[in-house]
Amino acid sequence: MGNDARVDNCEISGFYKFAIAVENAQNIQIDHNYIHHVLGWDTGVAVYVNNGSVTVEETVFSQIRRVISAVGDTTQVTYQNNVDAGN
Repeated sequence: MGNDARVDNCEISGFYKFAIAVENAQNIQIDHNYIHHVLGWDTGVAVYVNNGSVTVEETVFSQIRRVISAVGDTTQVTYQNNVDAGN
């Protein structure tokens, strides 16, 4: 995913490792989505961020092992007004 990208109004499901992966990208907006059934063994991450900046808003998560995995020295994540609907 490149800089200044947006994932908006999507249903994302059925992934094993990551639903959305952001690496070395800035100003990524993830909003108004339904992300579910990302259940890989020891993975299953809805949003993976490595040295990027991401804002996650107004998104519903369900059947996810981990909502966000953030790594890297320059990673910034803003997470607001989301719903974890559980398993």
